[in-house]
Amino acid sequence: MADTPHIDLPATTFPLTDWQAELTRSILAHGFHRWAGLRLLDVSAERAVMAFLPRAEMVSPMGTFNGAILNGLLETPAVLALLPHLQEGERPLTMDIFVQNMKAFGVDADIRMEARVLRRGRRFAHCTVDALHDDDVRVSARITKTILAE
Repeated sequence: MADTPHIDLPATTFPLTDWQAELTRSILAHGFHRWAGLRLLDVSAERAVMAFLPRAEMVSPMGTFNGAILNGLLETPAVLALLPHLQEGERPLTMDIFVQNMKAFGVDADIRMEARVLRRGRRFAHCTVDALHDDDVRVSARITKTILAE
């Protein structure tokens, strides 16, 4: 993470420690996340909020936003929601994910993802992530993370 480019974090972001801020910048600088146009809106002790606008390459043959891409992006706000609950050297890895697609997103939808930590145990964390358009929940995920220490 030493070569992570500088990325300004939102002013409303929970006061992150240096290692948390570096990890957040590293996540936001990742090629897939940059390609998707992920924006961090907020990180607090209660939740992380991210958003993005679908790109033309994200449109399915049916003319809607491709849900498989969203499924790949849902883990990102879950990791950021966990940041205030992690110690330096701990890394969350996905153990299990269940995604319920309830309603399709249009190709012009500004998609907001809100993640919350339901429970942080010694070795596992349980999170939820909702993907919304305006205030309408269209996709909901439950994610279990294994917490590994370096």
